[in-house]
Amino acid sequence: MMKLRNKNIFNIADVEFAMPEVDGKLSVLPKSQKQPLTPSDMNIPTPYRGPTRDLIIDGKIMEDNLRYINQNKAWLTGRINGYGIQDIKDVFYAGLDTSGNLYASKKQTSDEKPGKYGIE
Repeated sequence: MMKLRNKNIFNIADVEFAMPEVDGKLSVLPKSQKQPLTPSDMNIPTPYRGPTRDLIIDGKIMEDNLRYINQNKAWLTGRINGYGIQDIKDVFYAGLDTSGNLYASKKQTSDEKPGKYGIE
């Protein structure tokens, strides 16, 4: 019952199949009327959502990914400038999702001190 609850099933009557796996985990197939509703169930079209394409990692441009999205370094520089980052070498990570949204984060410039985050 605990393993079912870990799968968000609190009533055993909601289970179509439950199978113990060799690794000790439990695979559960809820009854069809107890499964989550999806856009497909309601014939609602959804836009494609794929993985975010890495464009900059630790100040280095991922040239293949930039070519894949048909863009260049000037475009990328302009986009990261919007985040207040002037130099690509100052970017910790930048990635573009399939909707065209760019996420960028700046490298940390301050030194970390022991105990600063309270987990040392």
